Amino acid sequence: TMTLPTASALATQISAVAGTSIDFEVLNNGTSNGTVTVAVNTGITASDFPGTNTLTRTGSATIGIAKFRIIFISATAAILIRTS
Repeated sequence: TMTLPTASALATQISAVAGTSIDFEVLNNGTSNGTVTVAVNTGITASDFPGTNTLTRTGSATIGIAKFRIIFISATAAILIRTS
């Protein structure tokens, strides 16, 4: 499980204000099957996930990549969306 920092901690690190957004990718390329779970923390709400907030790798030849965006509503609140 990859747990995101709190919204306020992340905002402090990147000087985020309302309207700031950041994109990031999760690459699941382990040598065996497995699941990567993206977990939100205080002040971040997961929204608009196509399915769930998990990225599952199925089969040794498959590499899973998921793209996410965090959009700040304020310096202490944000929304996490999965864009692909």
